[in-house]
Amino acid sequence: MWNKKTQSLNLFLMDRFFRFIEKHSKLVVLIIVILTVFFAFMATGLKLNTSYGAFLPRGEGFNYYHGGIDGQVPFGPYEEDPRFLEDSADESVAEEDVSTSENKEPAEPSPSSVNPDGSVDYPYWTNYLVMVESDNLYTAGNLNLIDECLAKLSARRELSTPSSALDFITLEKVGSRLGIVPIADKAGDTWTEDEAETLKRHIENDPILKYYIIGGNGNSILYSFSVSNVGQAELDEFDEILQPLKDAGLSVYTNGGSVINAKVFEYLNKDLKVLVTLCLIVILIVYYLCFRSKRSVLIPMSLSLIALIWTFGTMAAFGLELTIINVVTPCMVITLGSAYSIHVLSEYYSDYQKGYKVTAVQSTRKILRTIVLACVTTILGFLCLVISETDGLKEFGYSVSIGIGYCAILACIYLPAVLNITPPPKPKQIKNYSQGFMAKLVGFLSTNIVKYWKLLLVVFCILAVAFFAVKDKIPMDSNYMSYFPKSDPFGEESRHFASEMGGTNPFWVRIEVPKSEKGFFLERDNLAKVYDYQQAIVQSPDVLQIVSFPSYVSFAQKVMTGEAGIPESRGMINMLSRMLLIMQRQMGSALSYIMDEDATGMSLMIQHWDSEEKDLMTVSSIDRVNDLLVENLNLLPEGTKVTISGEPIVNLIFSERLFSDQQKSTILSILVVFLVALIAFKSAVRGAIVIIPVLSGIMINYIFMFLSGIPFDMVTVSFSSIAIGCGVDDAIHFMIRYIRKRRTMLDRPYTELISETIRETGRPIILTTVSIVFGMMMLSFGSYTPIRYFGLLMSVTLFGCMCSTLIFMPPFMILLNKFIMRHDKKMAKSE
Repeated sequence: MWNKKTQSLNLFLMDRFFRFIEKHSKLVVLIIVILTVFFAFMATGLKLNTSYGAFLPRGEGFNYYHGGIDGQVPFGPYEEDPRFLEDSADESVAEEDVSTSENKEPAEPSPSSVNPDGSVDYPYWTNYLVMVESDNLYTAGNLNLIDECLAKLSARRELSTPSSALDFITLEKVGSRLGIVPIADKAGDTWTEDEAETLKRHIENDPILKYYIIGGNGNSILYSFSVSNVGQAELDEFDEILQPLKDAGLSVYTNGGSVINAKVFEYLNKDLKVLVTLCLIVILIVYYLCFRSKRSVLIPMSLSLIALIWTFGTMAAFGLELTIINVVTPCMVITLGSAYSIHVLSEYYSDYQKGYKVTAVQSTRKILRTIVLACVTTILGFLCLVISETDGLKEFGYSVSIGIGYCAILACIYLPAVLNITPPPKPKQIKNYSQGFMAKLVGFLSTNIVKYWKLLLVVFCILAVAFFAVKDKIPMDSNYMSYFPKSDPFGEESRHFASEMGGTNPFWVRIEVPKSEKGFFLERDNLAKVYDYQQAIVQSPDVLQIVSFPSYVSFAQKVMTGEAGIPESRGMINMLSRMLLIMQRQMGSALSYIMDEDATGMSLMIQHWDSEEKDLMTVSSIDRVNDLLVENLNLLPEGTKVTISGEPIVNLIFSERLFSDQQKSTILSILVVFLVALIAFKSAVRGAIVIIPVLSGIMINYIFMFLSGIPFDMVTVSFSSIAIGCGVDDAIHFMIRYIRKRRTMLDRPYTELISETIRETGRPIILTTVSIVFGMMMLSFGSYTPIRYFGLLMSVTLFGCMCSTLIFMPPFMILLNKFIMRHDKKMAKSE
């Protein structure tokens, strides 16, 4: 009784609501226009954030192990040197060190300009790297010109004083003794030819600087600046300052977080404008081809634009930003929102085709359940991303969910209100709708799908087998540089930069002694084991340089004897440790934590790149180096505590987290959609059948990714949970119409009802999917690789879901009905 009363109340309220829209259509449109102006004002505060480091896990990236025989046995976190933890976590081990991450932001900004009242004009958040290269680099003229240009850069308030190899100290044999000498032995303000020649000799003789702050061939020097957040205009001004170097025949390469962020902003800003425009144009064309009516094009398009403005305004109000992950939100809102408009228009035209004299409001009410369920499942698909540990994916889920909700609301209110105050469809438009190519295609499908249902079930099984064969073979790509177009010179310059400097994000291996035994690493045997460990690591082509205390000891041994290695003499080691302490004090953080003052702990800084891809670090190269670091832990002194950290580990965790997020959100999406279908249809079997088209679409997409070599990345990793929410809309529409027919036509065979359902729902299903697919395909024209891949994968998945709804779902329904009939016959016989 209570349930009937509730349903009656709901129907009464719904009836009053739609009567109000029908009676006061102009007032409804006016209210929506006023709200749009308000949201447009709010949208002016929306920001575009291109920072990649913002999505990396914070306060993580530490793997702990034992050294020695049980080297590969990990153990829990132990009490670390708090200074080391802070520097490793923030990737600010060396503010003057080129190995500093170009992407992550330090916890505390370093001021470049402090006012008398203590306020900061330009806080440093990232870095700006300048590599100067020439076969004839070490001449007085070139070095003086470099100094002149760098002085002008340093004068900019946005930039700090640069650090470079010229700030370092090296080892040299002075008579029969080992001496510490500056790399740049310059007496005056300008370089002389003798001083330039001395610099060249020092650099050539110091193996530790190479692939670190000196190019591998010795013909390039890296200068590292700390920099505030600057835009492309400031970077262009920096390039102008460096132009005299290029005019003099020197090659100049710029890199770092500031350059990358500006480059990403350039691409995303351009893509945002171009792709939204392309999506609008494509949707306009699809609408016109579907309905051959100007108003059936302009009215739904205005709905999409209003929904987009409302979405931007709401995002700004809640502090959400457009990021490298959710920058596709506008295109998603425009394309996915168009589906609701097509549902309303299709029902409206269908009613006129059947001779019903109905209003747009009445047609909307008939299709309301389909729109509500489609909206709920789509939003839930996106909201499943909020369980992700990646903030960018959560914001993506929130922003698109907001837009989809607005599209559904406007389709049920704004669209019928506007249609209600415009003339009804003309007979010619109705004829085109009912007798065009689409009608013939749907008729063909309705006949042959029912006829060949067994064959289609076999095709589904083959598809499932192929999916399970390839599902674990899709790689993950979190290499930021690979996201840029291959034609962009910046990508080629970055690869050259990587080959010369070994990248800018090193591994850090921290080794600590058991029970804090002072002087432990001054013992020859213990130091030799660490040296053997790093010698095993450096054999990898991915590892270009290891900066460590054993490296300096080996360097000193070579300077004194001509042979690298750990000396037998304890005195030599003690002398070098004292020299290293002096070097650390003089050079600040550039050699910090190479070894503790009491020799109870040391750190290895490992410069690496991807030797196979000839690029900056990738997930594959990180995996290879990390495996090598772990496999050789048995070479270290027994009982030592080992921490492997640095941004490579952070990226590895990030990649694993993306995979985990993808799997969790996909499973949750399937469960949520199933529960919604279960509640809506009051049948677990029908809920399961509704999931079949979605599973088919995802299987098709995995196979497509495998065949085309498309990897998962920060954006594409979200496609499956989104596709579940979006792709199930067609299946829900189909099932609702079929159930309605079963209730009113009990005397007709189920095969006829399924065939008729295909004819009635095929057109709107195909039209909505085609509009979405073509809209998503426009993303493939983007210049940013993840956006292109996302658009392509969403198109393939949703097209697969549509085909599965019309091709695979009916055969399963036939199979289910046959099973039920067979079961009923057995029960009847047993009675």
